Amino acid sequence: MPAGSMLMYDAALYGLLKCNLPNLETAPITAVLLSAAHIADLASHSVFADITQSEITGFDYARRLVTGGRIVANIGGPSFHSDTIQFGNPVTLGPAKYMAFIFGMPVGLKANSQLLGIASLAESGVVEAQRSNFALSPPASGWFQLARA
Repeated sequence: MPAGSMLMYDAALYGLLKCNLPNLETAPITAVLLSAAHIADLASHSVFADITQSEITGFDYARRLVTGGRIVANIGGPSFHSDTIQFGNPVTLGPAKYMAFIFGMPVGLKANSQLLGIASLAESGVVEAQRSNFALSPPASGWFQLARA
């Protein structure tokens, strides 16, 4: 299923502009699923500890390493893409409303691991899987794009 475009957390955007963000094409990035109770706060959330309480748990859920990270040159501005993120097939996952990207390996995330961005998985409500495929594909324009004004 295609996910919505990702919004970058302010701290990650500042890091990108200051050239001190880890390399998006080589740094390990983990995808985590967050519940509908999560309140996205782009301005004040900056590290994993800020969203840990909202990560879904149980069933077959496991964090996933984002593979195939690449920067693509587009007419409208450069964008960040990855391979489809496969959470399982078949898999049972509890309700999730968001997916967040965090710098680090899935089993090595620490409280101070830096957040990159967050994408909404459902315009209204939540998504879940009951012994079915659960895979998230980046939008055609990438997870996020630096647009030209």
